[in-house]
Amino acid sequence: DKRLHGKPCAVVQYPTGQRGRPDLRPDDDRWRTGGVMGGIIAVSYEARAKGVTRQMSGHEAKKVCPEIILVQVPTAFGKADLQIYKDAGDAVVELLAQRCDATEKRSVDEVAIDIS
Repeated sequence: DKRLHGKPCAVVQYPTGQRGRPDLRPDDDRWRTGGVMGGIIAVSYEARAKGVTRQMSGHEAKKVCPEIILVQVPTAFGKADLQIYKDAGDAVVELLAQRCDATEKRSVDEVAIDIS
């Protein structure tokens, strides 16, 4: 989301104990401004500079950085749906493979490349 560029933001998991709620699809509005929020799983550099860490809950992050934008992970079948992140990671690996002889996807957000 280009609206997040340069702003302190973080990705939060769905709130613990909230699994009975309707699923939150990738194209739904997933910005969270209040209420019960889950744990943070990714933090922008701008939010890190303000003291936000992955060990915090969304509520704790708001105390440290009131202007932070929290984006919730999509859910499917009552669980986190990481497909959009997997697809984005695959696209990055595909792009790197065009420039490197060897690439190896190691996780959703980690790739090894041979630049020799």
